[in-house]
Amino acid sequence: MMPYVAFDEGSSQQRALRLLAGSPLARVPACLGARALGALLPRTALSALVALATASSPLTKHAREIVADFVSAGGLDHALFLAKTEFKALSVVEAEKREEEEKEKNGSSKAPKFSVSSASEIWAPLASLGRRASVFAVGKSGEEGSERNEKDDHWCPGHHLDLLKAQAPFAKLQLDPSQRHDFVVCDDRTARAAKAVAGLLRETALAAAAAAAAEEEEEAKR
Repeated sequence: MMPYVAFDEGSSQQRALRLLAGSPLARVPACLGARALGALLPRTALSALVALATASSPLTKHAREIVADFVSAGGLDHALFLAKTEFKALSVVEAEKREEEEKEKNGSSKAPKFSVSSASEIWAPLASLGRRASVFAVGKSGEEGSERNEKDDHWCPGHHLDLLKAQAPFAKLQLDPSQRHDFVVCDDRTARAAKAVAGLLRETALAAAAAAAAEEEEEAKR
């Protein structure tokens, strides 16, 4: 439902999705099967099948109906094509990162900085916000032995957040290891995420206001 920030080699779900999207031998039968289900099953039956498939993270009624329509219209073809291009782009980042790490080992480069892609570098604007920046992530912590969330379905792996902290040291970061990256289609998960983000924004606003007040006081002294 939402793109991944980076490919996590430790996530069995991401590995399976990349294999499904990237291999025609897997992708074509899956798309044909989805089209057949959409053509043979009535919409209510297809919606019920979607509910059964997502029982571990129940979708809203509207979300189930949308997915049913999506499958009936051949949407899986488009979804897997987008997933294929997404993982292809992330693979470029992985290759660049490995190259930088190899250079670092040989003493010919500084430590690499993590970025979503070599083109966007979205962390740079975030870092420039200083104490006004905040990040809400779905995944596990970067600590060894930490528990992984359901089916390892991470939007942003915890060890990437560790790298982000180095680039944006003043940003407020909050990690929810119990969430899935498709939380937007589940009422309970969405409500929990909204509550967490609201609290994070309040903390960020207070920190930014305090920093601004301190700067004004220092300026007045000068």
